[in-house]
Amino acid sequence: MRRQWHPLLAQFLREDYSDRLEIKDSLKLGRMPLEIDLLITPTVPISQLPYPFNYLGETTTIAELKGPGDTATWEDLAQIESYGCLYQKRDENKIEDRSQITLWLISSKFSQNFNQPPGDYIENLTSVGKGVSSGFLAKFPIYLIDLGELPITLATIPLLMVYEDKKEREKEIIRFVIEHYDELRKYGSFLFTLHIRALKEVLKEMDLSNLRGLELDVPEIIDLLGLDRIVEAAGKGKLIQKIGPEEAIEIASLYLTRERIEEILDKKKKVN
Repeated sequence: MRRQWHPLLAQFLREDYSDRLEIKDSLKLGRMPLEIDLLITPTVPISQLPYPFNYLGETTTIAELKGPGDTATWEDLAQIESYGCLYQKRDENKIEDRSQITLWLISSKFSQNFNQPPGDYIENLTSVGKGVSSGFLAKFPIYLIDLGELPITLATIPLLMVYEDKKEREKEIIRFVIEHYDELRKYGSFLFTLHIRALKEVLKEMDLSNLRGLELDVPEIIDLLGLDRIVEAAGKGKLIQKIGPEEAIEIASLYLTRERIEEILDKKKKVN
């Protein structure tokens, strides 16, 4: 079953910005089977928000996410324009001025001829910062959020957790999460579910002494790196204290041979 990425993005944004943004996802538009990925409403002045959220609309932003592996094309512009039009004429909205509805198109990758179908779709498309371009689409203010170019910061991690294109870029994001794990602890489990291949490479390249604070799933970490390396980096005492003696024995039994376990126990008896 194909992963639905925009609910994950909505979850990440709520985690970090629920005090400043109201996030609705999978918002249905009329009777047709059409729905907006994200509807974002700032609850504070956007000038108080970090980059790139300072480019949200003052009142309403319709955000569409192209999932990892997909490339944003001019067809996606037509789609998000139609969402803006449908949202504009909803009975509860009746918005006359399109400048009150901002559009965001978020993608890990944009096609080279993105703004060049038969004719230019976006008027006055210009860069307003790294990874962000703006212009007007049928009089709607529109921003293109390029996850492949967006700066990697504490503020942008909720967006970048759904990035997937170039492996080195993905690894940079993972390294940042690990290096700032105290602040980004809630994303630890998602490294396994969303970025397992890149995570495996990053962990093999890192000094494991830097990973002692990570609360990652122990069996999965062992599968990635091997039990000996984990024990060496964490220290036997701290490892057992962290996960408990019973679970430590259970895990060891899965990764060590019976002979090896008996050898360890014999050495322990001789020491005592």
